[in-house]
Amino acid sequence: MFAVIIVVTGIPILLLPESPYFLYNKGQEKEAIKVLKFLHGSEHLALQEVEEYTLSSKQEKVNKIAVLKNPTVRKSLLISVIFSIGSQMVGYNAVSYYLQTILISTHTSIMPEIASVVIGIIQFVSSFLTMFTTDRFGRKIILISSLVGMTIGLIGLGTFFKLKPPNSEPVSGFLNILPLISLVIVVYCYNAGIGSLIWATVTELFDGPARAFGVAVNLGVNTTLIFLTTKYFPILISEVGPAITYWSFAVVSILLCLFIIFFLPETKGKSFGEIQDDIAKKTKEEIEEAN
Repeated sequence: MFAVIIVVTGIPILLLPESPYFLYNKGQEKEAIKVLKFLHGSEHLALQEVEEYTLSSKQEKVNKIAVLKNPTVRKSLLISVIFSIGSQMVGYNAVSYYLQTILISTHTSIMPEIASVVIGIIQFVSSFLTMFTTDRFGRKIILISSLVGMTIGLIGLGTFFKLKPPNSEPVSGFLNILPLISLVIVVYCYNAGIGSLIWATVTELFDGPARAFGVAVNLGVNTTLIFLTTKYFPILISEVGPAITYWSFAVVSILLCLFIIFFLPETKGKSFGEIQDDIAKKTKEEIEEAN
């Protein structure tokens, strides 16, 4: 069945146009403009992007040390790395990877298999709806709302494990549906917010030659923390208990929310240069205050 899904989803790839940047590098500028015009719906935007290709091709290889000497780049890197650390330390990957195990451990009357399907559908729908919310609201308000929702869900999950009867006794009443409600909230809020916007936000914090370096660093940070949170999640559960574990994730969500409110610049509707100007302005003000 999975092989059939791969084939069905892979066929449309054959109909996709070649990357315009690849075409430009191969000397096929007219074809690149044609593809860009199709993607942007505007010949002016297509020509503008080709000009950017021309400028980028003339730039020398990025000197990472020279890039890091720029205080604006350093601040962008610091903000993005803290944001990446927080986005993984909220524990979503640990919860999603061990979803079936968590549902079985609740000992509720809701079948874990059915609950997993429901949560999977919620995950798909929330990711799809992000396409519409990002066009209407700013990045920060979506990220903050996402983390507030995750905090509520994680607190609910921790509360369930704190209150549930010991020795695998059956659960009844509101406690019977509390873990499913909490997991749905966590999954929906993560995928409708921070889970879908993390790479868009990180990319927008950098401009020019610093972008590739900044994104690469954040990719390494995210990958490392995904491994650590999923590797040691069962150990944390066994050592401190599920309630403390989920409440700890909730605390991280609150701290990340505060960090976004006070330190992450709004990027929606701004060019890369304008975002860098905002970060540079704040950096200059902080240096002046320090002196």
